[in-house]
Parts: sequence; structure tokens; C-alpha cells
Amino acid sequence: MTICERIISIKKELSNIENKEKISLQIEINKLESIKKNKDIINLIRLIDNIEDYQELESLIKTFLKNKNYI
Repeated sequence: MTICERIISIKKELSNIENKEKISLQIEINKLESIKKNKDIINLIRLIDNIEDYQELESLIKTFLKNKNYI
């Protein structure tokens, strides 16, 4: 199961459980989303390593952030 699939699964579970369990699952969602963002950033860094032109780099970063809904 991918991180995204796990996040979706946990969110579905949230609607059927009590508050104590909801808090625990929300913490897990937050951790998974953080891991996903970190993986995205690592992939971006790998792309950056291969770019020598500043404008190309700037464009790549903006596109990446938009695609990941970070901006």
C-alpha cells in the first residue's frame, strides 16, 4: 500500500470511530503526509543536481511546488 493509499484509508476509518482513536489516526496521517513531502523534496533535490541554468532551475522548482500543491 502506498503512502497516499494509506492516508485515504485512515481518513475513511476516521468517520467510523471514537475521538481517542481519531486522534491516534490523525497523528499517523500527519506523519505519513510529512514522509510523503520529504520524499518529494528529495526527488526535487535529485533533479536540481542535474540543472546548471538558474532560470531552468527556478522554473522547475515552481512547477514542482505547484504540482504538489505546496503553493
